[in-house]
Amino acid sequence: MKMKLNLLPFLITLFVNAQVGINTIPHNTAALDMSGSKKGILSTRVALLSTADVSTIPNAKEGLLIYNTTSVNGLSSGYYFWSKNKWEPLNNSNNEIHQDTSTGIFASKLGYNPSGKSSTAPSSFTLNGVVATKNGSCKAFTQPYSGAIPHNYCGYSLSKGVDWETAFKMAKYLKGYLPVITSTEEWNYIKANSINSTDNSKNNIWIGYNIIANPGNPAEFIWITGEQSMINWSNSSTLQDDYAAQTNTASKNCVNISNSTANANRQWYRNACTSITSDNGTSFNYLLVEFNY
Repeated sequence: MKMKLNLLPFLITLFVNAQVGINTIPHNTAALDMSGSKKGILSTRVALLSTADVSTIPNAKEGLLIYNTTSVNGLSSGYYFWSKNKWEPLNNSNNEIHQDTSTGIFASKLGYNPSGKSSTAPSSFTLNGVVATKNGSCKAFTQPYSGAIPHNYCGYSLSKGVDWETAFKMAKYLKGYLPVITSTEEWNYIKANSINSTDNSKNNIWIGYNIIANPGNPAEFIWITGEQSMINWSNSSTLQDDYAAQTNTASKNCVNISNSTANANRQWYRNACTSITSDNGTSFNYLLVEFNY
């Protein structure tokens, strides 16, 4: 009996460290080798409720792989894996090595591929303790030139004010981006259709425009997608924007759309990127997300 007890830990160690081959001898680099089989792998089948579903599989482990069977809330049937607090499709096109994703937009500048769709934008979501609730339907705009692609804008009321970086991350979470407003036509459309309701007229809204200092060059404002503002060409050419006259702009490196109380025309102002309220004390508690699709 004593010999059997001494052998037991040894046998358990062999079992734990062993490689497994099904209908084949396992390759020395494989923990599980099924290459000798002419059959596939049938994974667990799960009916997810949304990409943020944490109730169907509580406390999912990072990298957990399942086959989703539902087509609701932006989901489609297919393989999904758990990554950074949400379910990602295995065929996700969110690949940072992509350069241009559509006319004028560069993922290498933005830092990710904005592959989200306005048609599947959720009615609500929560990120870093901030609850975002969708405000009405998304709106679509197309620049007035041949070959221009439509851009879509979805608005969200936020449970509290957020700084610029948090707004950026919330738009990224939806695989969209903060608004990049490169023409007067686009700006007029947004004012008339996306930020004209009583639910958002008194809110400040961050946009994707920041001061960046490139080495060896003076600091300048750039759009986060790498796009360029259109120009009013004349003997005194100007960019198409809607900045308000503003003093004391030191260290105010991010840009927002003003609330209607401070500026009836909703012009743009500079604010410190870490601000959750503007200089006039109004909160940044509304999110506008732009989508390419």
